[in-house]
Amino acid sequence: MNKPFGAAMPFSPSRAKTIAQFLYHQRIKGFAVSARLYFAGAEDAFRQRLMRSHSYLEYGSGSSTIAAAEARIPTVSVEGDRFFARAVRRAIPAGAPVRFTTPDIGFTVELSRPLFKTPTARRMRRWARYVQAPYTLIERFPDFILVDGRFRAACALEAARRARDGGHVVTIMFDDYVNRPRYHGVEAHLGT
Repeated sequence: MNKPFGAAMPFSPSRAKTIAQFLYHQRIKGFAVSARLYFAGAEDAFRQRLMRSHSYLEYGSGSSTIAAAEARIPTVSVEGDRFFARAVRRAIPAGAPVRFTTPDIGFTVELSRPLFKTPTARRMRRWARYVQAPYTLIERFPDFILVDGRFRAACALEAARRARDGGHVVTIMFDDYVNRPRYHGVEAHLGT
């Protein structure tokens, strides 16, 4: 027996419409990248720490990348959406010391989220690349790391492990941490 059209669709018709609209925006219309920082009241703390940095790493690009570029802080930015990374590149000043890496984490939708989330061996390898990606580009281990992208707990733990193993002192700042208890497990390893 034939199934009706859409019966095997892994998401609702309204979600399919939202994804189609996003893909149009992502791939045809393009992104506008705001320079305004959004850190739920921690914008000043972010800027102050950034201005004291000799080297900065961020998981997730956007307004933080623009701030680092304008401050001429050597930066490595990990972004899961190559189309958004392209828009951020266009928004930063020419010659800014920013290096981007856009590891392939699979087909992405809003906020660089992988569309297909069921862990498979292949997806797990792709997702691990996101966590590992910046360390091939880093010339000097960063003293400031912003975790504001995908796989936040894994990114923070990997950064802390590498800092510990290399004897580096680093400040790790999480965006959207307080109201997301799923991230709080990192405190057992990193402290507060």
